[in-house]
Amino acid sequence: MKHDWRSGSVSFSASPSIRKAHSLFLFTLPLCIIGSLTSILTSINTVTAQQVTSDGTVSTTVITPDGKNFNINDGTTRGGNLFHSFKEFSIPTGGSASFNNAANIQNIISRVTGGSISTIDGLIKANGAANLFLLNPAGIIFGPNARLQIGGSFLGSTANSFVFDNGFEFSATDPQAPPLLTINVPIGLGFRDNPQNITTKSTPTQYPTLEVPEGKTITLVGGNLSLDGPDLLAPGGRVELGGLSTPGTVGLNTDGSLNFPVGVQLGDVSLTNGAIVDVSAGGGGSIAVNARNLDISGGSALYAGINQGLGSVGSQVGDITLKASGTTTVANSFVFNYVDSEAVGNSGNLTIETQKLRVSDGARIGTLIFGQGNAGNLTIKADELVEVLGTEKLNQTTTSLQANLESGGIGKGGDLTIDTKKLVVRNAQVGASTFGKGDAGNLTVLATDSVELSGEIPGNEKGFPGGLLAQVDLKGEGRGGNLTIKTGRLSVSDGSKVQVATFGQGDAGNLFIKADDVDVFETPKYNFYSTGIFAGVQIAPQTVDQPKGNAGNLTIETDRLRIRDGGIVTTFTQGEGDAGTLQIRAKESVEVFGTSLNGRLRTSTISAGATSTSTGSGGSLRIDTGKLIVRDSGTVTVSSENTKPAGQLEINARSISLDNQGSLTATSTSGNGGNIILGVQDFLLLRRNSNISTSAGLAGAGGDGGNITINSPLIVAFPGENSDITANAFNGSGGKVTINTQGLFGITPLSRQELEQRLNTTDPAQLDPRNLPTNDITAISQNNPNLSGTVNIITPDVDPTRGLFELTETVIDPAQQIAQNPCIKGFGSSFTIVGRGGIPTDPKKILSSDNVRVDLVKPVASTVSSTSATQKQPSQKPPVKEIIPARGWIYNEKGEVLLVGYDPTKTGPQRSQPAPASSCAAVR
Repeated sequence: MKHDWRSGSVSFSASPSIRKAHSLFLFTLPLCIIGSLTSILTSINTVTAQQVTSDGTVSTTVITPDGKNFNINDGTTRGGNLFHSFKEFSIPTGGSASFNNAANIQNIISRVTGGSISTIDGLIKANGAANLFLLNPAGIIFGPNARLQIGGSFLGSTANSFVFDNGFEFSATDPQAPPLLTINVPIGLGFRDNPQNITTKSTPTQYPTLEVPEGKTITLVGGNLSLDGPDLLAPGGRVELGGLSTPGTVGLNTDGSLNFPVGVQLGDVSLTNGAIVDVSAGGGGSIAVNARNLDISGGSALYAGINQGLGSVGSQVGDITLKASGTTTVANSFVFNYVDSEAVGNSGNLTIETQKLRVSDGARIGTLIFGQGNAGNLTIKADELVEVLGTEKLNQTTTSLQANLESGGIGKGGDLTIDTKKLVVRNAQVGASTFGKGDAGNLTVLATDSVELSGEIPGNEKGFPGGLLAQVDLKGEGRGGNLTIKTGRLSVSDGSKVQVATFGQGDAGNLFIKADDVDVFETPKYNFYSTGIFAGVQIAPQTVDQPKGNAGNLTIETDRLRIRDGGIVTTFTQGEGDAGTLQIRAKESVEVFGTSLNGRLRTSTISAGATSTSTGSGGSLRIDTGKLIVRDSGTVTVSSENTKPAGQLEINARSISLDNQGSLTATSTSGNGGNIILGVQDFLLLRRNSNISTSAGLAGAGGDGGNITINSPLIVAFPGENSDITANAFNGSGGKVTINTQGLFGITPLSRQELEQRLNTTDPAQLDPRNLPTNDITAISQNNPNLSGTVNIITPDVDPTRGLFELTETVIDPAQQIAQNPCIKGFGSSFTIVGRGGIPTDPKKILSSDNVRVDLVKPVASTVSSTSATQKQPSQKPPVKEIIPARGWIYNEKGEVLLVGYDPTKTGPQRSQPAPASSCAAVR
């Protein structure tokens, strides 16, 4: 049966019965490989000269009628154990070795002592349910015709000896007869220097099939283990593979599982050329691999699961555990723990522990439910690196890590956890999702160094999502899982995504990111589908009905967040559900900026919104940061394109800089505009067509404009750059703009009437301050003059001109203001000018700090009640006299604002002063 091994909107097929596809796969092999396989066959055929012979130590006898088939008799019995000892043990092609054991024998324990490799290209048989142990320290080769026909488990090893609990060793390098006392099953395998290998050899049309009955075990332990195209089948049982390259004792448990000693050097294990390890059945079944380097490639696969139509409620699949002290490579191959369609039961866990993991070339690793039951967890622990690498070629199987409830599945998806130093996902997917009826599991990434996500999965027109995904898919009916990323640095680029979403009938999970740096961007030379961090309710092209779930919340905690070159961070809804809340806490800075590609501006966005296809509400957005910079068409926005109001945008920062069409908006198409609240500690700067807007509606539509509240000591816009603050509405009422500030420079309020006069039009569609080159603050109704909003500008209850004074027309000679006889040390007077803070109103008066400083005071709210379009808080008027206005402001060391009568941006003396005449010598 073919399964729909898909993720997102991408559909792929694979089958646990991949063995049936071996011949097709091998027909594509290069001729040079086929030639090498021919030489392998030649070497295997040479075993006809070899024999199965006894070494005479334990009463083993061998009879052969034709030199090809061997009957093995006698041996030494101790309790339920039967011991055999061979000088040689090789089976020619088409031959057999038959153990004629009694029915009460539980274990056949055999060794090869002659120093020659055992080449097995025929059948090994045993009577009853006996387990078969084969030990040859010189090495073991299984040819393409190798078969097992036994009633128990099989163990093949190149260890030197079997170790028993009474201290006895049944050694192949130091042969001796078993003692006369009762001996239990072996508890270990003793390895000495330079352990030899276990190898399987296949041909283009023939594969070894080592199979044991249901519930039994296959264990292969050598120096290095190389499986080239065999089938190891233990339905509902266990397959244990391992290597040991240095001296040591491997513990052997009664279930066939192994315990490798701590601190020894493991051997390499490889599965290539379509090698299959399959323990799937109606339940049970586990796989364990222990290696230095583990290589699974060339269409190979490891399967544990419940097969189609099998199992029952409560049936449980065993685990797949892969451990490698070095590198684990999975290329163009599969590792699955699953419950098939029409099957019932729970899949087991899949755990990979390694130094480095590389998954590539369409390889897929996952815990999956197609039937009824719960998926196990997929856990990856890699000390240094995890790489999941796809291809940029079309129509290729997606490289992926997955813990999914698949289409048609009923139950629950598993959790997917990656714990590493560095994670790289390129043109590939890592996901925990639900496509069926049930909740998805959670996706957690813990990467101490970095997470680098790039590229999409190639499609015919637009690429499919690559990156980290936790979602409710098209036919999904359940809650999506949460996605958590904790890392030093997160980079998302070139079409990749970090996404929690619902396409179906359940709510999406929440997305939480904690990183020192977050960088979201697209490489300018490419034109990818989308790059970003998403939490949303999404409509896919195949969907007829709208998704009914709610989007999850998105939280980012970081030192620095950069969204650039078309990158997106958003929570949104396209369906019936509501968008979630987006919250960003960036200790140092948030930067949002676009870039130009071939003359086309690529907008970068932080947003929470509802699209025109949705009936749900847009979410709110809050940013807490040290410095917010939005430039080059970058946008921070909450929006609604349906009839619902836009959400609220709240920003708290030391400073906010908007430049070159940078914008902060809370806008709607036909509903009410949202509210914007800005809390700024230092300054708000608007440059080059930037804007802050809560406008509502398009021509002929729309509700009321939202409200804008700005608290900032200084608000500065450069003259003639058309930067605006607007709370306008087309049909509804204008909003309310409230500004609390110490100083508002370069931007002024405009009433609707003033806007009409400057634009010389009463056409509502043209009453837009963006059509003026000036910097303006407006809160109007474009369609109805009687529905204008208000602009309240609240300044301190101190006139900034208070304390300024009229300068004399001529420069006063400072010598006239100093006591005579200044050369008398200690008794004369002096004239000292310190800083640029100002000068006294009268040279004859004492210098007072009140003349040079304006202290910060708390804003006083307006007490004027008015329905006029524009209001300004009145200030106390100074005495009527000609004054010299302030030319700038500075901060002193206390953070206080000082208004000064000079231009602080210039250096050098501001006024020329004649030097006083003096005949005094220098006085120290």
